[in-house]
Amino acid sequence: GINAEYGIFDLLQRMLLPANHWLFYLANFCFLVSFFVSNILVLRIALTLGNICFALWGLVVLNISLDTFLWNAVFFLINSTHVAIILLRICLLYTSPSPRD
Repeated sequence: GINAEYGIFDLLQRMLLPANHWLFYLANFCFLVSFFVSNILVLRIALTLGNICFALWGLVVLNISLDTFLWNAVFFLINSTHVAIILLRICLLYTSPSPRD
């Protein structure tokens, strides 16, 4: 049973463990989405969002876990660069003059 004196505080403490934080779940959800999409742009955006969430989780929830933050910051830079390149290619594709017959 639940001890009335400590039960609610133990439950709250377990709910606030680093692995139970919403940033952790949101990051993992973004990574899960990346497994099921076929569009490369959506995949890179999902990975970028997941890396942002994990980097913030490392800073805020884990009290500045430098390794977690730095690895995810590097992965964020890689994925956001790919997103920018894909968007640039899409923009160039739609703005380039089409050859006339």
